[in-house]
Amino acid sequence: MDRYVGIDYGLERTGIAISTMGVAQPLVTVSTKIIFKKLDEITEENKDIKGIVVGKPTEGEMKEIIDKFVISLKQRYSIPVYLWDESFSTKKAEEIIRKMKGKPSKEKERVDKIAASIILEEFLENR
Repeated sequence: MDRYVGIDYGLERTGIAISTMGVAQPLVTVSTKIIFKKLDEITEENKDIKGIVVGKPTEGEMKEIIDKFVISLKQRYSIPVYLWDESFSTKKAEEIIRKMKGKPSKEKERVDKIAASIILEEFLENR
């Protein structure tokens, strides 16, 4: 089964998810400063990754930042990079945490990796 990495890129933190058996699972949230170090580790440990899916906002300043990030990904890795509409992924992640009796405002790292898994899951369901 093909594996993909999902990314919810942020200015401070970046959530990462990975697909296993066609299902997206939250993996980790890291400081955006070390995103490439972490992705290097993930791609080294998982040689069967077929692509990287990056959540892309439809508007705002993050749209341009994500575009630059995607260029860097394409230059660094020899696997396809896909953009996927990230609309409402953070809101959906916050709702999941609330349903688990958590507080999204106190669990931002958890929100980011769950948002990455939502982006990846939507990509997998619609590709």
